[in-house]
Amino acid sequence: MAKSSLPKKQKEKVNFFFQSKIHKITTVCIALLLGISAATLSYAKVLYTVDEVLTNIIYSNNPFTVASPKITLVTIDNATYDRYGSNLDWSRQMYADAIQKLSEEGAAVIGLDVDLSSDYTADGDAALVEACANAGNVVMPVQTFFFETLFSDSKQEQTAASSSGDKMHIEESLQNARDKDIFVAPTPVDSDVKWSDVSVSSLKYPYEELAEVVTLGATNAVQVSPDGFIHNAAMSVNIGEKQMDSFAVSIYRQFAEFAHIAFQLPSLNSDELFGFNSVLRENTYQRISFCDLLSGDYDPSLIDEHIILIGEYDSLESDGLFEYFESRKTYQEVMLQAFILQALLEQRTVLDVPDLFQALFYGITITLFYIIFANRKRLFAFLGQLLWGFFIMAVAFSLNIIGYRFLLLIPIVFAIISTLIFLLQYNILNYLERKRMETTLKMYVDSKVVDEISEVSPFALAKYSERRQIAVLFVDIRGFTTMSEQLDPEQVVHILNEYFTLVYASIQAWNGTLDKFIGDAAMAIFNAPQEEDNFILHAVCAAHDIQQGFQELTQRYQNLYGKEIRVGIGINCGEAIVGNIGCLHRMDYTAIGDTVNTASRLESNAPAGEILISQSVLDATSDRVTAVPVGELSLKGKSVAVVAYSVQDIDKPPIPNPSSRKEFLNEVRLLYSKVESNFTLPAFLKRV
Repeated sequence: MAKSSLPKKQKEKVNFFFQSKIHKITTVCIALLLGISAATLSYAKVLYTVDEVLTNIIYSNNPFTVASPKITLVTIDNATYDRYGSNLDWSRQMYADAIQKLSEEGAAVIGLDVDLSSDYTADGDAALVEACANAGNVVMPVQTFFFETLFSDSKQEQTAASSSGDKMHIEESLQNARDKDIFVAPTPVDSDVKWSDVSVSSLKYPYEELAEVVTLGATNAVQVSPDGFIHNAAMSVNIGEKQMDSFAVSIYRQFAEFAHIAFQLPSLNSDELFGFNSVLRENTYQRISFCDLLSGDYDPSLIDEHIILIGEYDSLESDGLFEYFESRKTYQEVMLQAFILQALLEQRTVLDVPDLFQALFYGITITLFYIIFANRKRLFAFLGQLLWGFFIMAVAFSLNIIGYRFLLLIPIVFAIISTLIFLLQYNILNYLERKRMETTLKMYVDSKVVDEISEVSPFALAKYSERRQIAVLFVDIRGFTTMSEQLDPEQVVHILNEYFTLVYASIQAWNGTLDKFIGDAAMAIFNAPQEEDNFILHAVCAAHDIQQGFQELTQRYQNLYGKEIRVGIGINCGEAIVGNIGCLHRMDYTAIGDTVNTASRLESNAPAGEILISQSVLDATSDRVTAVPVGELSLKGKSVAVVAYSVQDIDKPPIPNPSSRKEFLNEVRLLYSKVESNFTLPAFLKRV
């Protein structure tokens, strides 16, 4: 026996090994599918606009991004309008006074971001020219009008129109563009237009005397992203055969000279643009109201050696988050220039990570993290998928700080998808494992009991028992001990396996519950754990099936072994305690009581091939069961003799659940087909 059991153990190990391998292979396949899908979607830029919106919101909420302490905003705000009225009606003496104060306080560079293109003769024009000339560090914007075209002859007209900034040329250029249906943009260039295809249509300079004493920089040298936000800017714009620095670059260049630092050009993308991050918490910028500057109510330390940006500014307050982000799409010019200037000062300009690298990075990391964590316990694996999401965010923010920008929709979506797929995989594998365990358990415990206890906690099971009316059936082989002595052990086991298969199949067919095997005997109960109608009759029907089925087995064993093998069966009904009995480490679902003992004694007294039933069983089944009395039996342990009857015939009702019986028999056939041992499919199962 030892030699035959060793290969079986080895086969069990092999089966477990292959089950583990299948699990791992499934995990790897899912991981590769997720990785390839993420890489493909990332490279193809699926949902690019949504990706841009989400990515920019995340980067804008970077808690590590705060306003540069080198920049101070002088805002023409609501308080200034309340005191002085609209700035369109101001005397330029007010700007002159502001420039003078800032220069006296030691401002490093002054960016006067207001439209002073009209040449008025009002008081203050000359004063402003003088103040700017004395300061020597004032930068002013040149309003830039763009139109995009793919036609070279139109570009020649653009170059000619750009040569002058007076009002007549501006209007003529704009009208010519409209007549030819050419896109004209007095605002940032739209996202669907390549910057390299954009040319200057016309310019609006400050009035002539002022333009001669200040440094000029082009406005609108930015491009709107697909999400409607502005995150990319140009170093300069082409004006004919010359180039003009953008407004922010002009300020940065002048500040570099003032601070004696190297002027470093940012890295540009293929469209000759550089990216920058906005600062969500704009209130972190140092700020002085224009009216407070003129009245002298300010802190001089906010001006000394600082870059000063003067411009119109309205607070971005709103009633909701959606309105707040919508308002940020049209950045106020002074704040937009602050963002660009800060990126240049801190050398934190941003370039998009190359599409191929981004796709490979997402594909590889998703695959690796899923493989690493999916074979772990559920909580650990779930936390692992979240960790992957945080890992991607950490890498993205770290690279963003040093100047690279990942699109973040794909990793966020796949962090969620991979978590859901893992949970699905875990539940499927857990379900299959549970079914495997139930199938294994049903080889030791009746299937009805397994179904019942699988829904109940172990501690609840320990307390589960009840009084119930049941029918109890006992069956065993007559002369088993003598037969065991005369046959080989393998032959005995073969007989028992077929015999018990017949017993179990018959009991299952009539909704009984196989309680236990006791050597060559078997005990079954009816009406537990589920309640059944006609359970007493069903017990007699099951006994009759066993009796009839064993007649065939008896003939076959006579031919094979030369031995006549028969069974005896006893049935009783009545009240008993039914439930889980034992200790917490080992419990049996069984029935105990006098009803059970009487059934056992009836079986012990049953002649070979006969079924003995009690008076109570006959009373409950007399309309269908024909039985003859065998007299009063003095049963062991009983003080009063018991009247017993031998079943002669039975008018069987239809099987309670024929579909369930068919399913059960198919399951039995399947189990027998998979078992490589001395288990042989009983002949009666081959015919059913």
